[in-house]
This record gives sequence, structure tokens and C-alpha cells, in this order.
Amino acid sequence: MKNFSLLIVLSIALTMSSCISKKKHIEAVQLLKMDHEKFYTSEADTWRRNLNEAQDEILSLRLQLSEQKGENNVLVNLRSELKVKIAQLEGQIENVNTNSQSTQESLSSTLTNKENEIVALKDKLKRVETVLSRHQAEFTRLSSDIHFAFQEIAYTDFELVSTTEKVRLIFPEGLLFRKGKTGRIEKRGVTIMEKLAAVITRFPIMNIDVIGHTDNSPTGRKSITDNWTLSTAQASRVIELLTNELDVNTNQLTAAGKGEFEPRSSNGTAEGKAQNRRIEFVFTQAGEGLEKAIRKELQ
Repeated sequence: MKNFSLLIVLSIALTMSSCISKKKHIEAVQLLKMDHEKFYTSEADTWRRNLNEAQDEILSLRLQLSEQKGENNVLVNLRSELKVKIAQLEGQIENVNTNSQSTQESLSSTLTNKENEIVALKDKLKRVETVLSRHQAEFTRLSSDIHFAFQEIAYTDFELVSTTEKVRLIFPEGLLFRKGKTGRIEKRGVTIMEKLAAVITRFPIMNIDVIGHTDNSPTGRKSITDNWTLSTAQASRVIELLTNELDVNTNQLTAAGKGEFEPRSSNGTAEGKAQNRRIEFVFTQAGEGLEKAIRKELQ
């Protein structure tokens, strides 16, 4: 049935085409051809655009992929560098820890040595202070006894000077002798020497230098031509009194004279000369001096 209808259509078309002029037929064919060409050209352009777009997209994707690969390479390299730096830092930290431990041990050892030195020095200081205290205690007791013995004597009649190594007891010449005299000690002077002798006997560890001093005036005596001899003679006479009459141990006493060569004041005035004329008793501890005692203790 379908074939029959197709035949009728074709017959009609042929009949109609036979009725159309040849020129018309050619024009129709050309128009149909142009339409076909436009259609295919349009389709080709569309496919060409699509192809170009696809190629552009492929290129973009390739570029992105390359960039990502490059970034990945940078990250990989950066990670490798960081690992190297971390390893270096860990090594440095280990070295610091090792050096710190070594330094700490060295410091600890040094500190221990210093502490031991401090302990030793403190022990030496304690021994020195013991020696010093022993010397000072004796001199303090001596000074106290002298002051007590002379409490009834005017303070202007004697002077007491105490240091860590000696005690100096100073009397003006006029308290013991008449000016420039050496033979006899004044009565008041004898009384004072009696009191002093009582103190000396309580301190057998003390050595006493009895030293005479003068001013620079001439002696005015034919038998004693210079002040050196005069000062020594006065000191010797005091020792004779102490040993012969007051029972002081002679081993504790030594006489000396300095003449006018150790003045306490100017010889330009009568008052200055009076201060220079004097008898001194210098007490030191028998045996080793303070310095030697300390050195011995520190050996």
C-alpha cells in the first residue's frame, strides 16, 4: 500500500516536472545546491568552532596540569630543604645540649673547687682571727690593768696608746727625773713605778722596751755629752729600779735611748720640748710577733 502511494507521488512529480520549463528547473537545482552549501558551511563552521574551543580547553588543561606539576615540584623541593634545615637544627641543638652539659659539668666542677677554696680561706681567716683575738685580748687586759693601777694619777701625767701589736705607756720626763738628770728617780716617780711593776709581774708574756727621749737642747753636762747618752742613761736607771728594787724579771726589760731623734712635737717652743722629753714603755708579746704568729698559723 505504501509502495503504491509512493508511485503516485512520483508520477505526479514527474508530470509536474515535465510541465516546468528547463530554465526553471536549473534555477531550482542551483538554489537547492546553494542551500545545501550554506547548510554544510554553517555546520562546518560550528564544528570548527567547537573543535577550536575543545583544543583551547585541552591546552588550558595541559597548562594547568604543568603548573600543578611545577608547584608540586616546588613543594617537594621546599619540603626537602625544610627537612635538611630541620636535620641541621636538630644537630645544632644536640651540639648545644652536649656543649651545655659539658659546660655545666665544668662550671659545676669550678664551683665546687671555689667552694672548697672558700671553706679553706674561711678556716684560715678563723685561725687568723683566733691569733689576733688572743693578742688583742692580752693587750686589752694589760691596758685595763694599767688604767686601773693609775686611776689615782692625773690623766695628764701619762698616756696609753694601744694597737694590735703593742701598747705604749708614755710618761713625761718630769714625772720621773729632774730635767736632764739620770741619777735619781723622783719620789712620785718611784710610786708610779711600783704600781707599774705590779702590773708587769702579772704579764710574764710581755717584753718591755724602756726608751728614753730628749729635746734638742745640749745636755750641759761634761759626763754626758750628747742627748743619745742621756736618754739611754735615763732608761737604764728606770730598769735598775724595776729589777733591783721592784722584782721585775730582767728578761722582760730592755733599755734604749733615742735622744732628740724621735720628737713628738716641735722643739721650737718650751711646750714642744717638754713633750719631747719623755720615757716610753713599749709592751710587746714575747716570742713571735703578731705577723709571725699569723704566718705560722697559715702554713
